[in-house]
Amino acid sequence: MTQLTQQDAEEALPKAKFLFSVFLLAGMVASFMGFVRWQTNIAMGMFDFIFAALCFGLLIYLRNHLQRIEIVSSIALALSFILFLAIYLLAPQNTMRLSLFFLLSASAFFLKGRTIGRLWLGAILFVILATHLSGHFATGYSLLDIGTTCIYLIALLVIFENYESFKEKERGRKSLAEDALRAKEAAEAANHAKSLALADLEVQVELR
Repeated sequence: MTQLTQQDAEEALPKAKFLFSVFLLAGMVASFMGFVRWQTNIAMGMFDFIFAALCFGLLIYLRNHLQRIEIVSSIALALSFILFLAIYLLAPQNTMRLSLFFLLSASAFFLKGRTIGRLWLGAILFVILATHLSGHFATGYSLLDIGTTCIYLIALLVIFENYESFKEKERGRKSLAEDALRAKEAAEAANHAKSLALADLEVQVELR
């Protein structure tokens, strides 16, 4: 079994804590909503119960296999996307359901980084627009609602991009500072060694 290095473990820990809390909360909420939705929409109730079971299963698995966090996070994002899409298509009475995609976008950027986060956001925008414009589903939203949501998601992307740029600059600054410190320590060590060598040479000359 592959073990995490210390650096990988430090990077994985915040993601693991995030996923633990998400799996636990999502599993509990999905279980409760399953009972509620079962009364009016059996299909959505089943989705909720299955999603809850998967959340608890992934929580247990991740606790025992922290080195698989990247795979688990990808599965979590995919399952969330499927559930949120099902809610978007099958629960038109829920007028706040588009907000779920904002949570998914933020999670994708946090868990998978800028490049994959962009892909997820692009997929979300495509699904929202394609579903509404296809005319096959009664989303309950107007074209203005859909357009406004897409604009907000793009604005969210701009925020994420600026944040990631700031983080990269901070990492670069920190890396330069660490390199400068290492170079200074190496120079000091070299000077110290040179001083010792000269002192030793002087002692040898005096003895002769």
